[in-house]
Amino acid sequence: MSPKKIARLRQEIAALRNKGGVRGSELESVARRVGRRLHARGKHPTWVMKGRFPLSIPKHPGEMRRGTVKSILDHLEDDLDEIEALDDSDEGGEDVYH
Repeated sequence: MSPKKIARLRQEIAALRNKGGVRGSELESVARRVGRRLHARGKHPTWVMKGRFPLSIPKHPGEMRRGTVKSILDHLEDDLDEIEALDDSDEGGEDVYH
């Protein structure tokens, strides 16, 4: 993943942190672009990524609770940190997430 794309995703995550009334579909969109894939397991839709813990994003009508949104965004930022660390150590090799 390019540094420019990572920077854009970080900006979007920051905007969602400051936004009131975040929906699950918005978080799913960011999770997909970070590199997570939907996996059929559990009560809520679960988003998985190789080498990372599964992440559940509730699919309720309306807006999600602020604490839930913060927790999900924290996990997505951690994913970006991991991608950056792998890209730095990979020395321009192949992209392991796409």
